[in-house]
Amino acid sequence: MKLASLDAELRTEVLEEVWSYAVGGSSKQTRSKVLLSAETAARAGRGDACARTAIAAAAVEMFHLATLPHDDVIDDSSLRRGVASLPARYGAPLAAAAGGLFFGRALTLFARCGQDAVEIAVEATGRVCTGQMLELQDRYNAARTPARYVEAITGKTAGMFRLAAELGAMLGGADETAKRRLKQYGIALGIGFQLIDDILDFTGNQEQMGKRCGNDLSNGNYTLPAIYALEEDPELGLLLMEDGPIENMVDQIFETEAITRASVVAQEWISQAKDAVQAIPEARGLLMTADTELERLSA
Repeated sequence: MKLASLDAELRTEVLEEVWSYAVGGSSKQTRSKVLLSAETAARAGRGDACARTAIAAAAVEMFHLATLPHDDVIDDSSLRRGVASLPARYGAPLAAAAGGLFFGRALTLFARCGQDAVEIAVEATGRVCTGQMLELQDRYNAARTPARYVEAITGKTAGMFRLAAELGAMLGGADETAKRRLKQYGIALGIGFQLIDDILDFTGNQEQMGKRCGNDLSNGNYTLPAIYALEEDPELGLLLMEDGPIENMVDQIFETEAITRASVVAQEWISQAKDAVQAIPEARGLLMTADTELERLSA
């Protein structure tokens, strides 16, 4: 999905450079694929998608792009998709300002899709921001529970996938049953997606993840594998308090069943996503996206 360019009145030399750098990174555009597949499922594959569908897909990608520099500032991430993150390249203030600009551009695109699309996007913004705040509240909290973790990612990550699915349902003219099922799909897929990302933060390599492994742990974001490991091995909590080498902490997590347990949970969420749309005709694209996420877990 091609992102819309900057409006002419916004163009300055520095913005053009930051914009080109931000959109130049590799992206699987999973969220826009969910929107397009949900729209196809909503209209049961009949007829052609309206022009607003492509605009909405670009808006979702722009919204996601807007969140990335803020994530990188919060997480102090020097890498994004294998290259220097926006804050690392341009500094946190300019990166944050660019994120705000991208979000404003996303809202402009949502507005072109109609009032209903704007309302869905505004509600999603609240969920995403609330999820991010919940995550920040729990930084360096060794007593973080699985429920608190899921609550945070239901907003921060699944909120975006729910947005994509709900917009697709609206644009495709889905009935109430299909709308409910597509919403459930978006939430479950988003939770599974984040779980898999968080597992790969331990099991993947820097080339695969585009950032150093153990990054969440070093930033005090204790994701589900760390939460499970802390349940099994209280001594890990002492290591965290001592702020020792991340490699030692990761090794200790691998000595528990935490990764396996978290992987099972991730698979369950992806299965829930697939179950939600099994009865919807023309849901092949949605099912393929879910299967692609499972492949990431087993790669």
